[in-house]
Amino acid sequence: MSLNKKLSNLFSIINKYNKIIVAYSGGLDSSVLVFLCKYLQKDVIALTAKSDIFFDSEINFAKSFTKFHNIKHKIIKINQLENLNFIKNDINRCYYCKKELFNKLLDIKNKLKYDIIFDGTNFSDIQYDFRPGLKAAKEFNVVHPYVEAKITKEDIKKIAKKFNLNLQKKFPRCCIVTRIPFGIKIEKNILAKILKAEEIIKSCWNKFFRVRHHNDLIRIEVEKRYIKKFINNSQLKNLLLNLKKIGYKFICLDLEGYIPAGKREVNF
Repeated sequence: MSLNKKLSNLFSIINKYNKIIVAYSGGLDSSVLVFLCKYLQKDVIALTAKSDIFFDSEINFAKSFTKFHNIKHKIIKINQLENLNFIKNDINRCYYCKKELFNKLLDIKNKLKYDIIFDGTNFSDIQYDFRPGLKAAKEFNVVHPYVEAKITKEDIKKIAKKFNLNLQKKFPRCCIVTRIPFGIKIEKNILAKILKAEEIIKSCWNKFFRVRHHNDLIRIEVEKRYIKKFINNSQLKNLLLNLKKIGYKFICLDLEGYIPAGKREVNF
């Protein structure tokens, strides 16, 4: 199916509603979605969750993006670290997180009398990744317009380019918890350590990467085609030194390259 046909299908899905709430993370997918709702002249509100598990940089981007495009934007506070089911970090952690988020969004939707809640889940997500949060979305009747229109991650990048949004090179960040393998209890000090590690790596590596925290070991994932380049990085010695300074005894580069956490850890 051509991109234009998929985009036409997406517009048809969005046009079923007039008053739309978008669960807006500040990432590529939800940024394009909230823009398209505005483009189609919908009464749209972008709702962004602020929490210890989300990057402040994504929230700041969400603020600037919605302001630039004159989109109504609200930030809601959530503390998943008070949820015992979430912090035990089993394979359903995303379900518990999304359940809490969508419950708050549903309250706002009902209070403001809006028609629907959208999120930015795309067709690639349901094909190639483990997403227990989709169960929570179903429970709260959240609609996935990209999934219904069979729009993939690559399609979204092309749509961003088509509308001159300058988003197609935006790195996916997800939440900080995706850096912690299932089974390791989620704690505030671990989240802070991961944030420091990411800043250290970003200072000498300008391409996509993901870190995985294994107590005193950190595993770094880059795209497979860049593994050799990462190893030959002139700043590698400083990177290793600085990661050890914040408490990592062992620093590993994953030779399989980047693989989404859920897909790697679950038989998906």
